[in-house]
Amino acid sequence: MSDGQLSYEVRRAAEVTNFSVKHIRRQISANKLRARRSGRKVIIEADELKRWLTSLPTIGEHATAA
Repeated sequence: MSDGQLSYEVRRAAEVTNFSVKHIRRQISANKLRARRSGRKVIIEADELKRWLTSLPTIGEHATAA
């Protein structure tokens, strides 16, 4: 995601994050991932996509105990 893009369409956001389009849309519907709409086009700002990714739980030895 360091390609200098300001925003991603849902399909491209799914590609760059390795998630499915369906999963990205579910996250938007659940208000976990903020998106913007202009007419019929839905976009996700690059900073918001990065924020969402870093908010996901971590696993492995660097994960913090809950």
